[in-house]
Amino acid sequence: MLVFVEVRGSIRSAKIIWQATSDQTQAEEEVVVLKQRIYTKRLPPSFGVLDHSIDNIEQILTRPVLDQDKCAILSSRRLKTIAQFKYDLMVLAITTAEETVCSHAM
Repeated sequence: MLVFVEVRGSIRSAKIIWQATSDQTQAEEEVVVLKQRIYTKRLPPSFGVLDHSIDNIEQILTRPVLDQDKCAILSSRRLKTIAQFKYDLMVLAITTAEETVCSHAM
């Protein structure tokens, strides 16, 4: 009976270790993928939603009240702001994944 309990405990420990190793490996792979996405400038498809999240500004810029130079400047600023926001989100995702890897290593 004692041997059976010890085997069960060993199996449970092995499962916990295997799951922790799997989680760490998955987090490491996520870091690599995210860094590659930034390097190749190919963001996740879900980030495309950000391009359309403030379409109202584009509609306002098409009004004839604003001159074309101002419209071009504002449109450019809009695109740059969205691009920076996407980059910042990717950096946050990478940092989070790296912290997860470090936590598993401890």
